[in-house]
Amino acid sequence: DKTGDVYSFPLVNGVFKEEKHSNNENGNENSIEEDVDKEIVPLFGHLSMLLDMIITKDGQYIVTCDRDEKIRVSKFPNAYNIQTFCLGHTEFVTKILQLPTDTLKILSCSGDGKLKLWNLETGTCESTCD
Repeated sequence: DKTGDVYSFPLVNGVFKEEKHSNNENGNENSIEEDVDKEIVPLFGHLSMLLDMIITKDGQYIVTCDRDEKIRVSKFPNAYNIQTFCLGHTEFVTKILQLPTDTLKILSCSGDGKLKLWNLETGTCESTCD
């Protein structure tokens, strides 16, 4: 959510499934269970408002950015295991993208007017464009 917390929602075909109800022959309501665990699980929290989030294409990392210039790279789904922080922006980070040609690289843009290229595993900034 936009307050700094990240949750995992169970999805079926990309859609959050709620419990379905039907009436039996006596007119009583029955609950139909899906084959999906419906528990909404908190993964982790930031102290600042989150502005963007991605899960890498290989599903190995969850990457978040916030209003406090930080990009956090965590293992997924065990997000309490932080891989690295990508630090170097001087204003809020508004967007993060994984490169389609090199999945170990992410791009970030910020209120400081800079576009940065990061190594996802080490957190090092490999290039900056003003």
